[in-house]
Amino acid sequence: MHVRLPGVYFRNTASGMPDPGQLFRFGSFELDCASRELRKNGLRLKLEEQPFRLLAFLISRHGDIVTREELRNALWSHDTYVDFERGLTRVINKVRLALADDAANPRFIETVPRRGYRFVAPVSTLDRSQAPQEPSAAATGGPEPLGSPVPLREERTSNLVGRNTALRIAWALILVAALAGLLWFRYERPPTPPITNIAVLPVHHVDADHAEGALAESTTDELIASISRIHSLRVVSFRSVIPYTVSKKSLAEIARELKVEALVDSSLHVAGTRVRLTARLIRFPAERAVWSRTYERDAAGGIALQNEIAQNIAEEIGVVVSSDDRKRLVQQTPALDPAVQALYTKGRFLATEPGRDSIERGIRILQKVIEKEPNYAPAYAALAEGWFGLSSIYLPPVETMPKARAFARKAIELDPDSDDGRAVLGRVHVFYDWDWTAAEEQFRQALESNPSSANAYKGRACLRMAQGRIEEALTDIDLALRIDPRSLWLHFMAVAFRANARRYDDAVEQARRSLDWEPRFGLLRSFVGVIQAMKGNKTDAAREMESGVQQQRLPTSIGFLALGNAVAGRNIEAEHALSDLLSIARHQYVCPFEVASAYASLRKKDEAFAWLAKAIADRADCIIWLRAEPWLDPIREDPRYAAMVRQIWLP
Repeated sequence: MHVRLPGVYFRNTASGMPDPGQLFRFGSFELDCASRELRKNGLRLKLEEQPFRLLAFLISRHGDIVTREELRNALWSHDTYVDFERGLTRVINKVRLALADDAANPRFIETVPRRGYRFVAPVSTLDRSQAPQEPSAAATGGPEPLGSPVPLREERTSNLVGRNTALRIAWALILVAALAGLLWFRYERPPTPPITNIAVLPVHHVDADHAEGALAESTTDELIASISRIHSLRVVSFRSVIPYTVSKKSLAEIARELKVEALVDSSLHVAGTRVRLTARLIRFPAERAVWSRTYERDAAGGIALQNEIAQNIAEEIGVVVSSDDRKRLVQQTPALDPAVQALYTKGRFLATEPGRDSIERGIRILQKVIEKEPNYAPAYAALAEGWFGLSSIYLPPVETMPKARAFARKAIELDPDSDDGRAVLGRVHVFYDWDWTAAEEQFRQALESNPSSANAYKGRACLRMAQGRIEEALTDIDLALRIDPRSLWLHFMAVAFRANARRYDDAVEQARRSLDWEPRFGLLRSFVGVIQAMKGNKTDAAREMESGVQQQRLPTSIGFLALGNAVAGRNIEAEHALSDLLSIARHQYVCPFEVASAYASLRKKDEAFAWLAKAIADRADCIIWLRAEPWLDPIREDPRYAAMVRQIWLP
């Protein structure tokens, strides 16, 4: 229950202090404005001048929101120039430390997002006669001060002995209780769990102009990249947060969906060549803003600003920032025209989308970026990702993988810390070069530069699965999915890896969660049909495969239809689907490994090995699953199988 303070008034000065004679009590604390002391159970606590003034100001306005502007006027005179946001945060933290308060679960000072602070504990004003007094001079044997009344001896002996004894007992009990509480708070109270997973929400552009929206997107992308450099944090990818740009969901719902403990919420305002960015950090499940700050910079210095914000957030939440992290955060990044930066962000997003049209549009946009900024490493890395995405599903690897490799190497040449460049080069080494050692090294360096690189974890998961290191592969793919929970390919791979591990129930459950989120993902639905066939559920298998092909009629989904029917023993349906697949192969690329898998499940070994030989000759990416996929069991005893495994250097 809130208690309003009677008779509290302010002097008309910049100090913002209540009447200097006032004495406040809250909980086990007393704030004495006369002696400028904070006491707990009668014991004086150390509190510097500015934190004392801030606490007095908040207490005198108990129950009301005190704005940050009011606190600025109370703590600093108008002719004082100071980094107000950082200064206020430090003063608030000192007060909370003295009160043993927790910003996430406040007992005294509550942060009101975007506005200020509020003192929430019950407060009462005391008469000085009610306050515990220091022992008088008479009690210590010294002379009484002049003018003080001298009580009669009889009154002291008859009235005070019992009262003093009771007071001593009461104070002793209070001190014991306080000590017990202090020990519990220090040693037993559960600590606030550290923030390890964080998401940066799309920056909100205050201006309605379309160009400002593009700048807001690129600012979001840069901020994610900067915070991702901190090894002790896992940061959700740009792809997975951008759908929340126009979301009507609450912040708590978004945090639950992304499985994070904190969100960074920001707004952007542009005036000429200057930008003002206000960012705040909100902790969950308490949904408390634990930090906020406003930055104003030249628009061309965006990346340097994001690096500064990343450092500020790390300092605020107390995460470990290594010397290498700091080095990467303070390094100078060449300024990029904001319009080109926005163009790059759009191109990169499209180049990593599923679908040939989107990928090719993204590649064309990125080529324009390189024409304007020929030394911009991220554009080359994104181009490499786009060409890699076209491989096998849409175009022959021999046409796409060399381009992916060349662009990735160019990105690394321009920026040796390019985690995106190294992640895609590592996957080229896995799927096309079959150079496991080189791939391992690229993934290691990518994760050293960016511990939140979903692409690096995805590539390393593929390498682990090809090597038969199943548990490590599952750990990596699940971590990649946590960082990029809206990646369709990661959802597919999380299911496929469980199927390769022969954990069919887990695979179906993972697929169910993925399809609940994106029910139109026909490729995954048709693959679920293959898993159901492996489990012996023929009816479910047929339903899922046919539904998947209707949703996404791709060579791969038709290949799954042929494979699933073969596994289920529906040979006529399998042959029919294979006929469709071979017909498609006459006018567009079809991965030979998918044809070989269906023939293997039909027990047609000669046809299966012929198509596997073609897959090796094409360097088809799926050939690395030769040892992993369970539907190849019917041909594994054939000597030709072992020879092919040796041919691609699988362990």
